[in-house]
Amino acid sequence: MSDVDFPESLIPRLRTAQIITASLIVGVVVMAAVLFFLRSQNPPAPPPVPLVSYLGYVFAAVCLGASVFVPNIILANFRKQIAKGQQPNSSNPWPRPPEDAGTWMALYQTTLIIGLALLEGPTFFLLIAFFLEGQPVSLGVAGGLLACMALRFPTRDGVMRWIETQRELVERERQELGG
Repeated sequence: MSDVDFPESLIPRLRTAQIITASLIVGVVVMAAVLFFLRSQNPPAPPPVPLVSYLGYVFAAVCLGASVFVPNIILANFRKQIAKGQQPNSSNPWPRPPEDAGTWMALYQTTLIIGLALLEGPTFFLLIAFFLEGQPVSLGVAGGLLACMALRFPTRDGVMRWIETQRELVERERQELGG
């Protein structure tokens, strides 16, 4: 895809998605820097059992999986409703045709924010665990989650590929419903 394929009307929404993503990432980075600095100033003795870190690892694993599955479950529900010609969670017809990129961009933003939020929470948790217990693994896992957040940064080409994929999936849904 090239920039020509990206509708001009979606540029403000793309910028909004980029700003939200960058803000969430910067918030994590700033907190990491502050907690790392504070910990280096007066490091407490490590606890005999780093329970908070262990809980953070479990929380991170669950939320990492959820950050993939929850947005996809939401999208599957929206696609099914759109394929039926209904507005999600309503019996009213969809106000715009599913071919409208603005409709898809709104769904993209929604699922992007949900996925990022599911990564941001355990990242903060693990940074706090590092601050409290000093386990380098906590900092590493938090860095991995931060990388997962950065990989979701929206680009024009990525959003257009996503929209095209969703349109194709709706067409498959329509064919399954009709046949």
